[in-house]
Formats: sequence, structure tokens, C-alpha cells
Amino acid sequence: MEPNDKKFEAFVDKLMANDTLEKPSADFTNSVLHQLNITSKPIVYKPLISKWVWCSIALVFAAVVVYAFLDDSKSTSKLSELMNLSQFNFNPLKDVEFNLSQTLVYALITTMVMIGFQVSILKNYINKRLQF
Repeated sequence: MEPNDKKFEAFVDKLMANDTLEKPSADFTNSVLHQLNITSKPIVYKPLISKWVWCSIALVFAAVVVYAFLDDSKSTSKLSELMNLSQFNFNPLKDVEFNLSQTLVYALITTMVMIGFQVSILKNYINKRLQF
């Protein structure tokens, strides 16, 4: 390096050391948007399939499953042949016996209920925190 470059670099380093970083004001973005006359609208999440559609689908599915298991009619229609589940005998745990105490059953049920509450509470918390 040339001596002038070293002097210039030392001068720039001295200026940079003495200068502080400027910080914008707290409402800088709002003031710029106000000067531009732009209003920002919050983004609202709208699911593609609404809750009542999901509930209807679940209700129809549950009704079909209940009908398939509780239907004892001897009709010979194609629908009843398709839904006749008695011909399938799939029980991989038929030789295994589970003896669960009532305390364990209550503990499992309580755990599942508490997990359900925590999921709903955390979902609400995250949705409130991530407002756009």
C-alpha cells in the first residue's frame, strides 16, 4: 500500500470510530406511510374450507361408519356389499391381553384432555402474536 492510502484509511477509521449509528424514530414507518397516503390493511387468514364444511364432512363420515357397523339387513344391493365389513377379520392383537388399571385409564384421559386444552390455548396465543 502507498503511504497516502494508509493515511486515508486511518482517517476513515478515525471518523467511523467517532460517528455513531443513526437510529430511526419509533414511528418512522408510520410517518413514511402517512406521507405517501398509503393505508395498510391487516391480512386476515381465511381458510379455503370453512369450519362448518369440515364439521359436515366429519359428520357424514361418522354416519357412514356407524351405518356400516350397525346395519344388520340382509339386502343384496351393491352398496350393502361394499359396506359389509363382517367378511374382513383383521385382528392382529387377538392373542394379546391388556389389563389396564382404572388409575392408568384416568391418567391417560386426563392427559389427552390437557393436551387438547394446551393446543387450543397455544393456537390462540400464537394467532394473537402473529397479527399482520
